[in-house]
Amino acid sequence: MSAQGGPGVEFGPNGGSSGCIRVVANTVSGTGYLDTSAVYGGATGRTRIECNSLAPTLNIFPNASAVPPGQTPIIWPSDNAPTVRVLSVDGHAAPADPAAAVAGSADVPIQNNGAVAILLETQHLPTNGVVTIRLNPKYGSASWLTAAYNSGDINSATWLVQTTPPVGFFTVQARATAP
Repeated sequence: MSAQGGPGVEFGPNGGSSGCIRVVANTVSGTGYLDTSAVYGGATGRTRIECNSLAPTLNIFPNASAVPPGQTPIIWPSDNAPTVRVLSVDGHAAPADPAAAVAGSADVPIQNNGAVAILLETQHLPTNGVVTIRLNPKYGSASWLTAAYNSGDINSATWLVQTTPPVGFFTVQARATAP
């Protein structure tokens, strides 16, 4: 199977970019080839094979790297799985289900250009766990900050981040990692 690009326009120096090949199967076997290599000076394409068993006799151009699958994600965690949520930002309560219901509005308005406190709550997380937040401005790069343990125990604890947030709209995403 080939997904190579074609020649460029007449008298042109570059060909078309190669395409992509994706194969999804339990077993990929046989001898043949999958080719997305560059031709006529075009760009190289990509090959992606998702399978549990891949025959070593299959030729893949350009060479591919094998990446083992990750852990199966947990879609419905147990009732006692660690959780974290944002309680407040700059003293203003955060909604349980943030949605910015009105376009161009904020769930939590901040009237301050200086440092603010972001208060988080964990449940079922040991106090030696790690709680982080991701501040993601509407324009610009996101940053990760580590929260400091404030009070409580494994059943329910609070954590605090002191930071100067970006100007304008931004999101706060929280993550709790058990040791």
